[in-house]
Amino acid sequence: MGDLFPQHTQRWQEGNGGHVVLVSEADLATLPWLGFVEEQEHYVTMRWLRAPMRDRAPAARLMNTDLMAAAAAAGVGVAVLPCFLGDEAAGLSRLSAQIEALQADYWTVIHPDLSRNPSVRAVADWITTCSRSLELPAA
Repeated sequence: MGDLFPQHTQRWQEGNGGHVVLVSEADLATLPWLGFVEEQEHYVTMRWLRAPMRDRAPAARLMNTDLMAAAAAAGVGVAVLPCFLGDEAAGLSRLSAQIEALQADYWTVIHPDLSRNPSVRAVADWITTCSRSLELPAA
């Protein structure tokens, strides 16, 4: 990362949100999946969705996970959501265990000129503390 000072912030799992209601892979393939807009096809979530969607178009394409959670709660389709978001969203039920392939590490990166600035350090530490407080136990 060159001259930047990275600080590991958190590893987050993505799942389907809510309470655990496991369904078979065959059933998952028949559900109306929600996807990101085409400009976000490179996201790891969209690459993972190619298998359960079996080349079908998404039921709706949305810009972010907040919109996906709202659309899923409204009955538009099924969304892959970060667990910390889906588990707290009213009206959603988890359809699978956490999806190991969608784990992601997040980093807070600070430019070296700012790495010793107390205000910048305080914000970086706060980001790390907040994100770690979102960690949920495995499903």
